Amino acid sequence: MTKSEASLEAAVACPHPADQNADPPARLIRLLACPSCRVGVEPAGPGGLRCTRCGTEYVVRDGVPRMLPGELPEAVAETADAFGWQWHSFPQQYRAFREEALEWFSPITPADFSGISVLDAGCGKGRHALLAAELGAAHVVGLDISRAVDVARGATRESPVIDLVQGDVLTPPLARGAFDLVYSLGVIHHTPEPRAAIQALAACVRPGGTLHVWVYGHEGNAFVRRVVDPLRRQLARRVPRKSVRAGTFPLGVLLTLAARLSRRLDRVPCVPYRAYFRGLSKYSVGHIWAIVYDQLMAPTTHYIKGHELEEWFQAAGLTDIRIRDSRGMSWTGTGRRPSDRATSGPRGEGWSV
Repeated sequence: MTKSEASLEAAVACPHPADQNADPPARLIRLLACPSCRVGVEPAGPGGLRCTRCGTEYVVRDGVPRMLPGELPEAVAETADAFGWQWHSFPQQYRAFREEALEWFSPITPADFSGISVLDAGCGKGRHALLAAELGAAHVVGLDISRAVDVARGATRESPVIDLVQGDVLTPPLARGAFDLVYSLGVIHHTPEPRAAIQALAACVRPGGTLHVWVYGHEGNAFVRRVVDPLRRQLARRVPRKSVRAGTFPLGVLLTLAARLSRRLDRVPCVPYRAYFRGLSKYSVGHIWAIVYDQLMAPTTHYIKGHELEEWFQAAGLTDIRIRDSRGMSWTGTGRRPSDRATSGPRGEGWSV
């Protein structure tokens, strides 16, 4: 473990004394819902919340409600553990994140964030929540199943508009119809049931609001599915994470060199993964190292077909659905929840892209 990693783990394990038992703000409490019975919660003394129906109590640590739905299935627990470890090992916030995220958000524009309420479903270390706040969102809630919320807490602590919750995107501990925009970038393909994740997140969208996701595509990923994915499954089960982290660094260097070289081959026909490498060419070695590690250590990964994603949006009752190719190997999906004032969430007015 490096000195910086040790310092990070110590900071997470021992939050600032003033924040260790901090209660979540009222604006967040009114959006929370028990993941088991789907009704609201109330304060239950310092550092606690209680379901108003079933009485289940949830701990609040460092201002973050910990609202996981009991014992997690093995596959979900493995994924949460893997990504929690990953974001503690790669906590850096790179400048290229902004441009990358804006590409993944399309067709949602920076101006669309102004004054709205946002749910970042699978917020990881908080990079997209920070961007949403920077773009003018009135309130951003970051949700993550893993201990990455502690890294996100450190990164977002100074933001007056960002709140965090530890919970599962399959059973989000949040009120129905509570957010103008719900987005999930690079997350639902790591859940055991991506279709169910779409359904659960769509329920959090306010009538007239928008759901937006970015996922790995089945199309354009034949090499990854046939070569990288089998390797990933073996590594995730048999090789210690610290060994994989060390071993992926030279791969990250090689991929960085290949990405830089790709910029010189724009006129060469039939270069595989041209759009992907062109995108990577803007990133630092450290950023690409984290991408390589991410590809090899996720216990669960699905590669989703474009028509499947569209069908899932339709099944969730969304309209104005737009499925777009991203770099020839992933998809973005955007859909609007039909307006229905009778079922509007805590804030009232709806919003759409």
